[in-house]
Amino acid sequence: VITFSVSSVAPTIDIIAPATLSFSFTDTGSDQTDGITSNAEIIVSGLEVGATWFYCTDGGDSGIAILGEGNSFTLDPDSYAIGDIRVWQKDLAGNASEIYSNAHAIIIITETTTDIPGTTADGGSSTSTASEVSSAHGFTINTGTSWNTIYPRSQGQAVSSAGDVNGDGIDDLIVGLASQYYKWGWKTGKSYVVFGKVDGEGVDVDNLGSGGFTIIGRAGNSLNGYAVSSAGDVNGDGLDDLIIGAPKEWHTWGIKRSGTAYVVFGKTDTSSVLLKDVYNGTGGFAIKGYIYESYAGASVSAAGDINNDGLDDVIVDTNSDGIGDIIASAEHQKFAIFGKKSTSSVSLSAIAN
Repeated sequence: VITFSVSSVAPTIDIIAPATLSFSFTDTGSDQTDGITSNAEIIVSGLEVGATWFYCTDGGDSGIAILGEGNSFTLDPDSYAIGDIRVWQKDLAGNASEIYSNAHAIIIITETTTDIPGTTADGGSSTSTASEVSSAHGFTINTGTSWNTIYPRSQGQAVSSAGDVNGDGIDDLIVGLASQYYKWGWKTGKSYVVFGKVDGEGVDVDNLGSGGFTIIGRAGNSLNGYAVSSAGDVNGDGLDDLIIGAPKEWHTWGIKRSGTAYVVFGKTDTSSVLLKDVYNGTGGFAIKGYIYESYAGASVSAAGDINNDGLDDVIVDTNSDGIGDIIASAEHQKFAIFGKKSTSSVSLSAIAN
């Protein structure tokens, strides 16, 4: 005869989620708050005994979960946007913790070179090759709150070589931030010339001091700095000049968004440059678009000395694809503008005709 008995011990049901994990990493750049590092190890903390933990590096609830081991994992050399890196854990009962993710962008650049997102002279996105950002290899340029999401990266930020703008024998850089506010209004845009240097100390564009100068747009919603480039020595004074696109400017009533490109002459001082002064013939000259929604200045570049007169020339491009969510009405055109010593403005209509 087989007999059964019922245990008086009630089962324990665990429905309490485990603690939320967190993680940290070592920022090895010259600015230890910029999220740029050559140390790819992520240290996870808050693990519960017996729990299983997971991580993903592509963000979203559908990200690929990887079973964690120990208390760390290593990121691949890449850039990680806010929320891309996520960690969580499950206890023995199968309860899952809340997800913890990175609140700031992280860029992993190892000792070997790797590709990270950058920008080109036409304001679009591209790939830049860089080695570890530290005092031994270069310096960081901190744009603070200036480099923001008011205008998407692919529609408002540009970085380029500037040539030797101040004549000190070291080439300089120019950073365009087309979405920046100035008293003229939103998206007036600013560009920053950062003088070349031999030390590895980081640069803050809002406090350039003797390390460069600011170029301020002429009007609200003009997107000054959407495209930036060295222009070579356009006026033949021995200093390299700059060309900057402001593709949403306009000059004639009713012909909106015809666009402007500005040639800003090189200089040795660090005073700010107002493009409204350049527009009026001080410190450079304006190149004016003339067709409705042609966005002249959407792309700009140096051209070398095309006509062999000893002065460098420039190229200004219109954009048939439009800017942002606005579609261009005009056909795509490229214009070559010869270098000159005068500061009188140039109308692209005169070249087209």
